[in-house]
Amino acid sequence: MRTFAFVVGLAMSLGACSGSAPPSQPDASGGACTKALYDPCATEHDCTSGNCQTFNDASGLEVCTEPCSASGSACPNDSSGAAGTCDSTLLLCRPAKANACTLAP
Repeated sequence: MRTFAFVVGLAMSLGACSGSAPPSQPDASGGACTKALYDPCATEHDCTSGNCQTFNDASGLEVCTEPCSASGSACPNDSSGAAGTCDSTLLLCRPAKANACTLAP
C-alpha cells in the first residue's frame, strides 16, 4: 500500500504546475482569428485586408489594419469598444488593443 501511495504522490507532483509563467500569447478566449480588422497577425496573409502592421511603440502591437486619412476619417472601434485612432505617420488605423483571438500556426 505504501508503494501505491508513493507512486500516486509522485505522479501528482510530476503533473503539477511548475510555477513558471506561460509564454506570452494572445488571449485565446476569442477562439481562432478570422483575419478581421485588428486581429493579431504575422504576415499580410493573416489579414483579409492584406495589411498586417507592426506599430513601433512601447506596445509592439502587430495587427490587421486598414488605411485612414490624416484629415480625420474615423477608424472603427476595437473589440473593447475603444475608438481606433489614425496613426498620422503610417496613415493606418490603430486599435487600443488587438482582438482576443489566437493566430493559427
